[in-house]
Amino acid sequence: MLRMRTLAVLAIALCIHALAGLQCAGAVGKTCNNGGGGQDCAQDGSEVCQLGSCMCAAGYGYTGDDCVECGFQFYKSSAGNEACSETIRCDKGERWFKPSNTEDATCPPCPLGKYQDKTGHRDTQCYDPSTCEAGKYVTQEPNTKQDRECGLCEPGKYTGAPNQPTCNDCPGGKYQNAEGQSECKDPTVCMPGEYIMADPTATTNRICFHCVEGMYSDTTMAEQCKTCDSGKYQDRHAQTGCKNWRTCGRGKKWTAGSTTDDATCSNCGPGKYQDEIGHQDTSCKDCPTGEFQPGSGASSCEVWTTCGQGEKWISGSATEDASCLPCGSQEYQSKTAHQDMSCNAWTTCSSGYYVTADPTSSSDRTCDKCDAGTYGDTTNADNCKSCGPGKYQDVSGQTDCKDWKMCSQGEKWTSGSSTEDATCSPCSPRHYQSKSSHQDTSCTSWSTCGPGMR
Repeated sequence: MLRMRTLAVLAIALCIHALAGLQCAGAVGKTCNNGGGGQDCAQDGSEVCQLGSCMCAAGYGYTGDDCVECGFQFYKSSAGNEACSETIRCDKGERWFKPSNTEDATCPPCPLGKYQDKTGHRDTQCYDPSTCEAGKYVTQEPNTKQDRECGLCEPGKYTGAPNQPTCNDCPGGKYQNAEGQSECKDPTVCMPGEYIMADPTATTNRICFHCVEGMYSDTTMAEQCKTCDSGKYQDRHAQTGCKNWRTCGRGKKWTAGSTTDDATCSNCGPGKYQDEIGHQDTSCKDCPTGEFQPGSGASSCEVWTTCGQGEKWISGSATEDASCLPCGSQEYQSKTAHQDMSCNAWTTCSSGYYVTADPTSSSDRTCDKCDAGTYGDTTNADNCKSCGPGKYQDVSGQTDCKDWKMCSQGEKWTSGSSTEDATCSPCSPRHYQSKSSHQDTSCTSWSTCGPGMR
């Protein structure tokens, strides 16, 4: 009761003139009732609105306490103290249109080229159909009730423009391994150092694989790798050529490589050498006779050492030098820088000779013949002996002396010397020698017979 009175007081002098009739100025959306109960507001606004004589205008709904403008999805077409009514909902192919809060909505059809696919909706718009971009194709065409639907092009296919009905196959020589693509791709080009492991298809790229060690390719798009030629190798993969086997230098021997490994060089062993450079000799040279090499990796051999006087030479080998040993007892070597494997035995001065120089390790004993008139009856005699009385030696180098000769009958004997024999000469006339084998130096005179004797 108190609230009713309060409202009446608030309504005093709040009526104003309105085009649609008298409206209580203090109650927005409320319209004064001019009929039934009599006029509540004077035309000039001098009368007082009576409590309860106002109602909510069209487009306003009564909440029990006040009049509230109908919301977006509601309307009220006439004045009254009712709530706002819910507008209609639209179907597919229609858009929702509400002119004002005093009119119900309408559902005009979507214009050509637009769609609305909802049911029971209050969507004020129809929409442009979706675009199937390049890489997609149309699986459902649009109309006013449905959108355009798209599918992804599968691998091996493409669309280069929007809203295509189908996908195109990749042209020959191209591929596409992903879905939903706008173009196909050129296959990978296998570069030098690679070969084609698998050709491309519409959905797969060309597969290139590197050439393994020992092989190469020197062109693009090689179907297979080439094996390194003899004398060449490649120790890395994915190469465009092979490398020459190395050569070796002095003191080295060469070992062939393979298609994957270079040749190697190793030292010549003892007794061998190599004097060539830039070679591919698989063996070293043997030291020639008379030379040796004790070490490894040599480019030459050394000449065997020679020996000096008083030494004999011991042959070396390919790996060891020759050596020298002193001459043995009663031996000598007089040569210098020699390679005689033995010393010489001292010369023995034979009988009939004498020693003119004693031997050493570096010189021989020298001998000379005993002179005529002398002799030597022992070896290595320091001196010759003179012929004794009655003996002689007329030849040098003799071991004894000869006896002077004896004379015969009719001869007389003349003594010799140490170098000459005695001589026999005929007796002088009227002399005689009756002895035989004698050394009488004279003959005897003939006897003289006296008278009457003969």
